[in-house]
Amino acid sequence: MFSNIVTANGTLNDQYILRRENLYQGANGSFVERFFIDASKSYIFKPLTNNTQLGKEVWIFENILAELPLKFPKILSYSVQNKLSNNWIILEDLGTITHTFDSNIALELTALMAKWHSLPAERFSNTPLKGPKPPIEEMANHILQNKEKVFAIFRMHNISERLGNIIFSSCTSKPFSAVKVLCHGDLHQGNFGYAGDKTVVLDWEHCHLNTPFWDLFHLIDISHPDFPKSGDHS
Repeated sequence: MFSNIVTANGTLNDQYILRRENLYQGANGSFVERFFIDASKSYIFKPLTNNTQLGKEVWIFENILAELPLKFPKILSYSVQNKLSNNWIILEDLGTITHTFDSNIALELTALMAKWHSLPAERFSNTPLKGPKPPIEEMANHILQNKEKVFAIFRMHNISERLGNIIFSSCTSKPFSAVKVLCHGDLHQGNFGYAGDKTVVLDWEHCHLNTPFWDLFHLIDISHPDFPKSGDHS
């Protein structure tokens, strides 16, 4: 049924679409859209939004998500090709998603997180899974090599020298877990929420192997320009 919906250039074909609306813009400037083929039926069109993640979301859908006890929009049709503009997926539309953060959803997501973290990491050791940020060990090493610049930034934000030294001491002692688990990789508030009474987790294209605390840190503390967290996480 989707054979004519997307043109050969990887864009929605307005000839077969009643209405369309932008949902958000990806890192490469492409827009994820909701489109209607009639007054009551809608779907989500997601072109490749990050050029480094070619075919990644389809692979994760086919190899990982079906094993997890969580809700996510199912992929209904897709194209994976070498030409970047010809990479897209059509997903089911879960309707309005409430992107909220409170103790209830944090506890739910932590329990779900344990499920995908428990998948055997060796299954994915030969798969090129790449996150949106460098490994934490690499970031810590960069901080250590740029101590003066980092302390200048600390002073700009009224961070005491004592706290700065504690941070540097932590980086030096290399306290990071050697254990690697499968992480969502980008678990900011825009990628989870409620669809009706169901907790949903979206946008798995940054899934990769990382420390068990990576997802937890994103869930609790990381912010997003469109979904900023308040200072009160109670």
